Amino acid sequence: MRVKNHRLNVLLIVFILVITYFTFSHTLSYGFTNWDDDVFITENPNILGFSWEKIGEIFTSSNAGLYSPLVVLSFSIENNIFGMKANVFHTTNLIIHLLNCILLFWLIFKISNNQTIISFIATILFGIHPLHIESVVWLVERKDLLSTFFYLGSLILFIYFRKRKSKRVFYYFSIILYLLALLSKVMAISLPFVLILIDHIFFTKDLKKCIKTQIPYLFISVLFFVTSMIVITSGGLASGSGKLDIFQRVLLVLYLFLFYIYKLFIPLNLSARYPININELLPTPIWSLLLIPILFFLLLLFYYKDKKNVTFGVLFFLITLLPITPLIFSGFPYGDRYSYIPSIGIFYIIGVIFNYLLQKKKPFFIIKKVCITIGIAAIILFLSVQTRKHSKIWQNNFTLWNNVIKTNPFLATAYNNRGEAYLENGCQKEAMMDFRKALELNPNHVSTYNNIGIIFLETKDYQKAIYFFTIAVKLDPHYYNAYFNKGCAWGNLNNFEKAIKDFSTAVKINPKFIKAYYYRAITYERLKMFKKAKHDYQKIYKLDPNFPLKKNQ
Repeated sequence: MRVKNHRLNVLLIVFILVITYFTFSHTLSYGFTNWDDDVFITENPNILGFSWEKIGEIFTSSNAGLYSPLVVLSFSIENNIFGMKANVFHTTNLIIHLLNCILLFWLIFKISNNQTIISFIATILFGIHPLHIESVVWLVERKDLLSTFFYLGSLILFIYFRKRKSKRVFYYFSIILYLLALLSKVMAISLPFVLILIDHIFFTKDLKKCIKTQIPYLFISVLFFVTSMIVITSGGLASGSGKLDIFQRVLLVLYLFLFYIYKLFIPLNLSARYPININELLPTPIWSLLLIPILFFLLLLFYYKDKKNVTFGVLFFLITLLPITPLIFSGFPYGDRYSYIPSIGIFYIIGVIFNYLLQKKKPFFIIKKVCITIGIAAIILFLSVQTRKHSKIWQNNFTLWNNVIKTNPFLATAYNNRGEAYLENGCQKEAMMDFRKALELNPNHVSTYNNIGIIFLETKDYQKAIYFFTIAVKLDPHYYNAYFNKGCAWGNLNNFEKAIKDFSTAVKINPKFIKAYYYRAITYERLKMFKKAKHDYQKIYKLDPNFPLKKNQ
């Protein structure tokens, strides 16, 4: 059904934005979590203050082994204008998600030859699907949102370039937006191959010409792929599939595609962290796996009706998911956030199928049209309710990790992080129970030893605290927080020389560790080493001019 009424398109876009906003609006009051929000936002020295020097540091450093400078820059802008307010960061995330909905509608409208129904169905599914909760509500995953914003913009500009061959300015700006997408998240590396797909299916059958046009994009891709591998290696990113042989990796790739297809059609039992064991990842009940062959059979039937659009949707899904497969990615590839862009391919096919059914004028057409419309409304209502319901687990650290433990009770990190939440709220007994459970599941869980040490530090059992901090730094010699905490314990025992040694090790590992400079300065003052103390205070002021130093410091 080809609709040329632009007013209808605007009304449908507004409808999508309203439904999507309503679906996520309650999350605007949520706080920070202890799952990388500290690394990227609350304890990130790079977002303190705003200057050319700070911007330079943002673009020349990584966070948690990941290189996403534009995302960190956006956090810095928010912090320096509004302060460290979680609701501001959540609002920005939702705004970017809404903008992505507008861009997606625009993109699909262009590649589907102005088919409003396809654009509407695909975009509304994208906007409210439960699998996208993690990308919208988890603040750190602004990486997905911002990268997709530039990703979709780059695709749209390339399409305008193809339709208006004399306007090469669209081509150049498309390349710039691709660069910005990569600076937000390296998973955008799939874009040149998606452009080849769009170019070959919708514009020209000359594959060589398609590839030639993508040379600048491919060059940037190679550059960023090498850079990201260096950053990931140097950052020590945890590997969930690094010890698998090639045969196991291929099997994991096949299962990976099935996992995301299953979750897109049955978005139940979602979790922030999934089990590492494939057997534990299998859906329950097991008979629900029949969904996969049924969907494949239906897709095969429809393929003969519309080969071009089905081919595009399937290949878009596979290509955009490829960067996180175990053949390329060293980390654990199962996470709802990884479906943010790939899901567009599946939603596109669903839109094409609904469009075909509404176009097919046969007996009982009006009745069929009414039934299909009711079906679409029911799907929208179901997904919106599921998303509102499931997104509540991101309200705070307790709701988040309680859900993870419920779905994955053998994950040490979940108990450790919930224990940290208890510790932050002064519940030392409950925290210790969770930390012990974490060590039971994983005796080498480094941060748990550090957290147990903090409990003993707070209860003034400094010798035991030092014992656990020492275990932590033996397991991870670069764990600067454990060195800092050990230094605090030595300081409380009046062993200032050892305290300074540990504080110095901490700032050597992390030269931007403000608290370590501050406590070392105080320790220097106790030893009457005022010149060294002054040097540390100057360093603190340089890192964060707003750090609460006393006037005499």
